[in-house]
Amino acid sequence: MTIKQISIFIENKPETLSELTDVLAKNNVNMRAIMLADTSDFGVVRLIVDNPDETAKLLEENDYVIKANGVIAIQIPDEAGSLNSILKLFSRLFSWPISFSVIFPPNLSKKQRAFLFSGWQPRQKFSIPFSRQCL
Repeated sequence: MTIKQISIFIENKPETLSELTDVLAKNNVNMRAIMLADTSDFGVVRLIVDNPDETAKLLEENDYVIKANGVIAIQIPDEAGSLNSILKLFSRLFSWPISFSVIFPPNLSKKQRAFLFSGWQPRQKFSIPFSRQCL
């Protein structure tokens, strides 16, 4: 399934992440996944939220520089080798190299794990029937 990710560019200094999460909390935005990447001066916060379009508008209204794009979400079993099996399945299905720029960590509160892949766009529409037989 494809879902929307919001990337927010922030300065890498004390309290900027807290200020961002304050805006989100005050507006009842539910963060479902977060990934941070930084350099010495700036950082990128990648979010998966419950209402991405409304959240993107909210962040722009609060002077954040953002980019919204689609990511692929795949639910995999909570067992060793599951992610590797999915990556091999992608390679077999599409017969061309796959490169991912970001892989979000799974939600640790459930037995099924959701991995979110960013930076990879399929060249064709696809549907993957997910079952344990795929692994």
